[in-house]
Amino acid sequence: QEKGQEKGQEKGQEKGQEKGQERGQENIDKCNIIICLIKNNHKITRNELSNLSGYSEKQVRNILEMLKKTGKLKRVGSTKTGYWKIE
Repeated sequence: QEKGQEKGQEKGQEKGQEKGQERGQENIDKCNIIICLIKNNHKITRNELSNLSGYSEKQVRNILEMLKKTGKLKRVGSTKTGYWKIE
């Protein structure tokens, strides 16, 4: 019975790692889409990013925060008159 539990745990860990890698790739893809949209229009708004990407405004906000925290993106100027700068 213990061997069965160990095998089940191993399979669960493998599945978890696979899912984690898939989600990691999805996040990279989402970031790349947002970066491409910003490259096309540095003054694009979050709302426009949401509409063009198909992601919710909350997803866009989270992606932008992650890009800012990792130093890949910076907001220059105010919310209304500023622009996005890709680092």
